[in-house]
Amino acid sequence: MSASAGHPSFGRDVLINLALGLGIAVLLFAIRDLPRFKDVEDASLDWFIQIRQADIDENAPSFAIIDIDERTYRAIGQPYYTPRRHLLKLIRFALSGEPEAVILDFDLSRPGAEPEEEAALAEFLRTYPGPVPIIAIQPVIRSLTDPGAPRIHRTVALRAATSDNPFVYWGSALVTVDDDFTVRRWRVWEKSCTPDGRPEVLMPIQIIAAMLMEQEGPVHAALEEAKAKIFSAAPFECSGKSTTRSQPTRETIDVAGRQVLIQPSWTESRIFYAFPWGAASGETYVNARHLVIRPALAILESEPGTVANDWLRDRLVVVSGSYDEGGDVHRTPLGEMPGSLVIVNSTYSLMSRGQVIEPPLWQTLVFHSMAIFVMSILFARFSSFWGMVLSGALVIIAVIPLTFYGYNHGVWVNFTLPLTAVWWQRIIRGLYEK
Repeated sequence: MSASAGHPSFGRDVLINLALGLGIAVLLFAIRDLPRFKDVEDASLDWFIQIRQADIDENAPSFAIIDIDERTYRAIGQPYYTPRRHLLKLIRFALSGEPEAVILDFDLSRPGAEPEEEAALAEFLRTYPGPVPIIAIQPVIRSLTDPGAPRIHRTVALRAATSDNPFVYWGSALVTVDDDFTVRRWRVWEKSCTPDGRPEVLMPIQIIAAMLMEQEGPVHAALEEAKAKIFSAAPFECSGKSTTRSQPTRETIDVAGRQVLIQPSWTESRIFYAFPWGAASGETYVNARHLVIRPALAILESEPGTVANDWLRDRLVVVSGSYDEGGDVHRTPLGEMPGSLVIVNSTYSLMSRGQVIEPPLWQTLVFHSMAIFVMSILFARFSSFWGMVLSGALVIIAVIPLTFYGYNHGVWVNFTLPLTAVWWQRIIRGLYEK
């Protein structure tokens, strides 16, 4: 016999349900950093990303990729390093299309085979007059003796050549690779050491791109301010000793009006992937309004000014390579994709949703309490076995759209487990009472 909402035992049932549901919610919060729980949480978010990938923010920035694909790579002779004359031609083409910015997704620390071509690229970048910003990658390597120590800069002669050019930026392209070799997280900053032993906060290309596209005021000043705040909140040194804080800081930096945590949690650093890789021969389009991918071969084989470039206008352009021997293909929740598309997805994620937000425990408990109370009323109102089954399922199903809504606004909370536990215990109690 089940109690109605006005029956004295109704209050007891509500307390039992609250104790169970909130107890599980608190337990999940307490164990959220355990590896096994992280795996479950990752699987849940992976599933959400897969079913929500088509929901592109209409106000999000647009992207383009000029891709040295397999066909292009073979056509230019399968070189070990991308010839600098080809890279320079692709850069000139990208800039001619009037994009918002151009990202060079290449390791420029390794000089090309032809010194004359290397010198020509260096001279172009040194004297480049703008106005379209260029973002290049500063490669870094791990310490051989201390994996936790700051990463060491590879010497990039081109960076020294562009040190006085305000239109050329250098940043990190590192991402976090999980134990299952899947890229799910981007990195807000990188602690690094210059070749002469000075500590340097290396900003990621995602933040640099976001500032270049949305920042009001001088971007260089905003980047330096962000670096200074990061170093103050999480200092490190290049003495050979790794430095760690006892507790991660919850301080933030301002990135074009959005607050970004300096040391985000496991979940807060997730990438909301939106664009899968659909590589094919010839032209490749992925949601063409927001992303266009085209192979570089037509550009390299044509005379300057003979290939249409209007598809680059007002987009963030990535010049990169997806050919197999480049080794720049990564496993992601949306399947394998080249590093250029990981850059696009992580930049889109930052600019459209920001970091994933984990509400504080008290907010989660308030929501669970409300849902459990509604569920308890339904259990009391529909006291038959099938009534309890259907009413509990109804509440859980009703919570799913709220989870989707939160996901679309960068908020992630998995409500289903505590509510499911309350549901099952009430069904089992109902069977026992019969």
